[in-house]
Amino acid sequence: MIPPSIVMIVYGVLAEQSIARLFAAGLLPGLLAAGCYFSYIAWRAIRSPALMPARARRFTRRERLLRALADLMPILVLVPVVPGASTRGLAHLRRPLRSAFSPPWCWRSRPGNSTGRCCAIHSMVRCAPPA
Repeated sequence: MIPPSIVMIVYGVLAEQSIARLFAAGLLPGLLAAGCYFSYIAWRAIRSPALMPARARRFTRRERLLRALADLMPILVLVPVVPGASTRGLAHLRRPLRSAFSPPWCWRSRPGNSTGRCCAIHSMVRCAPPA
């Protein structure tokens, strides 16, 4: 958050000022504010240690490894499953979008419906509703 970027970008656009110069001008005040916050927290921690959180339990290397593998399991499963299922024809990536965002008369993948009125939108054939 040094310097506070979103506010500076919005201000730069509205005031028609150089955003790079605004960032350069905000660097020193941002560093001073961060230093003041750090100093105040360090002073409070030294003055009253009861305000500090308790020390965390130390984990063994084995516990950390098992926890990391458990957290990575969804990724380790999904990365090979999704491309494998789509390339082997077990899952079609476009069908859920087609059925979720279009009415049933537009689900045909090729022109030639009963009305004869079809148009291609986003590489998917969308047909006009039957009259």
